[in-house]
This record gives sequence, structure tokens and C-alpha cells, in this order.
Amino acid sequence: MPEPGIPARPINDMLNRRLLRKSNLPTGDPLYRLLELLCTDSVYVLRDEFDDGLNGRWETRGFQLQEGNLEGVLATVQDSDEPEEGDRYIISTKSGWRPKRRACVQMKGAFGFATVQSKLEFGFAHSNGSPNGCLWVSGTTDARNPHVPHFYLAVRDTINASRFDLAVASNNTLSVVDATPATAVSGNTNFTLLLATNEQGEARLWVNGIHDNSVVRAGTGNVGADLRIWLHLLNRLGGGVNLSVDYIQAWQERADMP
Repeated sequence: MPEPGIPARPINDMLNRRLLRKSNLPTGDPLYRLLELLCTDSVYVLRDEFDDGLNGRWETRGFQLQEGNLEGVLATVQDSDEPEEGDRYIISTKSGWRPKRRACVQMKGAFGFATVQSKLEFGFAHSNGSPNGCLWVSGTTDARNPHVPHFYLAVRDTINASRFDLAVASNNTLSVVDATPATAVSGNTNFTLLLATNEQGEARLWVNGIHDNSVVRAGTGNVGADLRIWLHLLNRLGGGVNLSVDYIQAWQERADMP
């Protein structure tokens, strides 16, 4: 018997979230969130698998493509004229990520080995590179870099613990909340981070898919600020940590054309 023909259906703009919202899926459903990323008519998505290494999309220091890796994994590297301690970073060359557009950023990484002398920051920041990152010491509200007025960051500072804290600054005012319920990340461990912002100046953090149910609110003073994707690793004197980065992905509400 011949196979039945495929019934003709009217063409729909399935890449628009208006139709997704008409579905029966609750907005908090993980499937809804996954499908939302596919609605490219409504959401701008940037994803870099680093298959060809680092390109002009990024400002970088101390990272390079792992030799022989076919999946585009970046790893920290020490230049011959650099000390073991120092900063390594991957920062988007263009800004334009804004909390008022509900900007989110995600990464997968792995620490090669753990020490008590390293600090990792990941998220969004209003800065051009800083030798010490956005925070001097995570969890200390006055230990902030005065040259970075706005940021939304997941911060793991081994001076304090192996967990990630959620740190938000608006107009040089800092709020820090411990993400204690979230999974701690130690050496030789793969991890994922997802940081989400919204138009209320709020930030939320997921570590390995676990949300600690806390929210940091910086207020609406910087929700329109142009931020950069920010990954910064600091190796302090006498210590060092290897970090591999598999991918970085970010998305936000698509802006209307002028």
C-alpha cells in the first residue's frame, strides 16, 4: 500500500515566541525554555563552540585551543615570559548585552586541578579588562574594583570556598549572596554555569543545573547598561589553576530594527 500523504498545513512562523506562548506548556517548564531558544525571530542567540579557536569576537589572554581536540575546547596557557600568577580572560569585543532585554549567559568548563589561590568570574560586566577582575575577594562587599561600575557575575574564590557566589553591582553599589545550596565545584570536575538577568535588575544563578532559590537585585539603575560577556580567571601569587572552556552561549530579547 502506498504511504499516506502528508496533510497540507498552513505555514506558521514557528520561530516567534507568540505562538510558543499559545501552547499549553507552562513558562517554567524546561521544555518551554529549550524551545524559547529556538525562537530566533524573538531572541538573539550567540553560541561559540570554539571549533576554530578564538576569533575576533573575543578579547583574550592566556587561553588557546587545545592541541588535537576536535570539539573546540579552550584551555589556559602560560606564556614563557609570564609568571604563573596573573589574569587570564575571555571577554566579548562587543557590548550590547542588557538586563532589560533579559540577557542570559551560560558556559561549560572544567578545572584541571584545584588550589587555594584562584578566582573565577563569569557573567556580564561593564569593563575592558582589569588585572584583578571585578572583585578583589568574593563575598566581601567592599572588595570591589572601582573601575567596573556594573556587573552580574558567578564568582568562585578559593580563598572562601569551592562554591560559586552570585555577585551583582549597579552604579558602584555591590550586593553579594552566597550560593551555598548550589553544588560546590572542585578540581578535575566538569561544571556548567547559567546566569540570568531581567529588567528589574535581578540576577539568578544555576550551577550544574541547580538553582539555589536566591535572587540578587541590583535595582533598575543599570538595566540599560551595555555589558560584555565576561570570563576572568585570576591566579594569585604562589598558586595556579588550569581551566578548560567547552563553549560559551548567551541570549537576550531581540531588539527592534530602527
